[in-house]
Amino acid sequence: MTGSLVAVGMGSGGTLIVDASTPDTPQVLRTIKLGSSVKSLAAVETTVYVGFEDGRITAVDMLTGRLLANVNLGSAVHDLAIGKGVLYAATVGSLKTVPVTATGTFGTVTSTAMTGNLGAVRFRLFRGGNRLYSVFIQGFHVFNITTPGTPALLQTNTTAQFGWRHLVASDSRLAVAVVGINNSDDAPHDVSVYDLGANGTQATFQTTFSMPTHAFGSVIYNGLAYVADGSAGVQVVNIRPFDSLKIAPNLTLSAQSTGGVVTEGTFVPVSALVTDDVQVRNVEFYVDGVKAETDGNFPFETRVLAPRIDVGKTTVTLKAKATDTGGNFTWSSDIVLNLTADTTPLTVLSMSPPNAAIMAQCSGFTLKFSEPVKSSTLTSSTVRFYAAGPDSRIGTDDDTAVTATLLAAANDSGTNRDSASWQTTTPLTPGTYRVLATLGVQDTAGNPLAAPFSGVFIVSGGTDSDGDGLADDVEIALGYDPNNQDSNGNGKADGDEDFDGDLLANTFEIRYGLQPNNPDSNGNGINDRLEDTDKDGLTNAQELAAGSDPTKADTDGDGWPDQVEIQFASNPTDARSKPLSLIVGSPVMVVPGLGTYLASPPIIVNGTGGSFGTYIATPPVTLKINQ
Repeated sequence: MTGSLVAVGMGSGGTLIVDASTPDTPQVLRTIKLGSSVKSLAAVETTVYVGFEDGRITAVDMLTGRLLANVNLGSAVHDLAIGKGVLYAATVGSLKTVPVTATGTFGTVTSTAMTGNLGAVRFRLFRGGNRLYSVFIQGFHVFNITTPGTPALLQTNTTAQFGWRHLVASDSRLAVAVVGINNSDDAPHDVSVYDLGANGTQATFQTTFSMPTHAFGSVIYNGLAYVADGSAGVQVVNIRPFDSLKIAPNLTLSAQSTGGVVTEGTFVPVSALVTDDVQVRNVEFYVDGVKAETDGNFPFETRVLAPRIDVGKTTVTLKAKATDTGGNFTWSSDIVLNLTADTTPLTVLSMSPPNAAIMAQCSGFTLKFSEPVKSSTLTSSTVRFYAAGPDSRIGTDDDTAVTATLLAAANDSGTNRDSASWQTTTPLTPGTYRVLATLGVQDTAGNPLAAPFSGVFIVSGGTDSDGDGLADDVEIALGYDPNNQDSNGNGKADGDEDFDGDLLANTFEIRYGLQPNNPDSNGNGINDRLEDTDKDGLTNAQELAAGSDPTKADTDGDGWPDQVEIQFASNPTDARSKPLSLIVGSPVMVVPGLGTYLASPPIIVNGTGGSFGTYIATPPVTLKINQ
């Protein structure tokens, strides 16, 4: 969770993005599926980093669903942790360090050896201040990340238990671990409290709280542990008696700046180092005397927005208040930072649909900026939207303006935003469209765009003068002749050509929402021909060969998945065609003992002889006899 945005990793189901700005009525914004099973997540600002089973990490803009960057680590990404501009990734045998930027791009990946058996679980990470903890089957490693980009192994704590699954710290000394005698799912896993010591490297056992069923993970908030306990739901554990000694915490506040100077209108990373005789509950952060954030999780840190320079306003004052679980509190010393003017030119980072995209349908566009812009500068004269005229070419005299409405800002303030979306009242008609952002667009400091931005996209489905399956606008964009079915004279219609070399025909890609001019349409590092959009076990290339729909697991709707029909010599596009060599049981089937039987949906019946009895089947249930 970052701000009010929540990212949920659902394995093969992809990544769910939820808006929790109204906690009682959260709204699902989108589901993002990028080929491999989601194994881990980490988020900061509006960017979520998704770690996959196949070794990729993809940065995704949570607001728009736009893919920002990809990197492949070569093996499954067991867990992710982020802080101070660095993404840490746990893989088998190593800890990967991946620098990240504010726009989501990746720097050079480095690797640090990380030993320890894994067993049936996955490595888990927790970042706390200048320490990074990595759990393995029998304990945990402690890395020094005082220099974030170069983690150094400080200590490996090995215990007698072989069921370590998760560790989170409550403050600089106290930690909660999910542990068991072994790592199997049928073994009890409870919650143990450890003292990490003054250096944050030890593993001194304190106590164990038994869980009703089977603990998998935990998070600490305001001094309480919230434990994911399998079928028993969430257990709330008071891991240590509330503070009754009336001793206030010790608090030191720090802020990232350049010689005590920060730029107006930018986010300033702020950290609070807090220690307590019992346990810290939370830290409140203040900007010029006004509370900006309350953090109930260790490490206690946030990013506060530096105010704009104004008459008599050339500095910003930061302060923090730390409170322990007994209500005892202390204030930090003030940090006074000088403000400097923002002179950085504004830029457009991206457009959605992407520049040069070919869309099956569309009802508007989104621009993402390098920093917040004044909503008042986003007008029909500063951001213009055009449709190509009859000549299907942008920039000629027959272009016409298209009316699109600027949608409300995501934060509902409407004053400034770092992205903006425009929507038309009805879906756009087929044709070529251009978005032009002019120098009239300004950031909150009044800096205009560094240069005008222009982006073009096509909505397919218009006139096809030569009947080759490609609309004239698409042919012009791809460099084909809209009046010649076979532009290059090779005997193949332009619609059947493969412009981007991904082994998928141009018309196939357009029909099913892929980009004929980009072999990796969604930018996830997987070639379009190898994607399996509908998760039916067939790649796009296999669906093309079979004539089936890559967006539907059962093209003809007869109850048989396309992959099963192809495997057993049936036609996945004809509901009258059924798989061969199958015995259909509906609603009752008697299975003789002839060996092993494979069913779809997956059911396995094993036996060596005699009759297995009578089985109730929910149609359609099918068995293939292996003889």
